[in-house]
Amino acid sequence: MVIVYTGCSEHWGEESIRSKLYLSYGDAAEYLVSKKIRALGIDFLSVERFQAPDPVAHKTLLGNGIFIMESLSREAKQFLRKRILMICMPIKLQKWRWGPIKDNWRAD
Repeated sequence: MVIVYTGCSEHWGEESIRSKLYLSYGDAAEYLVSKKIRALGIDFLSVERFQAPDPVAHKTLLGNGIFIMESLSREAKQFLRKRILMICMPIKLQKWRWGPIKDNWRAD
């Protein structure tokens, strides 16, 4: 699993962050696929550019069986460059195909 800490979780609520950061479309996604990762977590709203017409990164990652966890908490920062145990528990919402997760972290 790869966790990407962008620092955006420190700025939730600020309008400007929506358009500033994203996983570089298919390039980074293809690289992660080539590394055979199983999951990707990011502390940003999405791995995709805001309002992208074609969700290339999502299609690439999900199409290769890589789970995506977006909007992780700012707690990710304290675990940079450490081996961690991360438990993600889905929160079931009625009539929704996707749902939020609760992320819990612990250093190894």
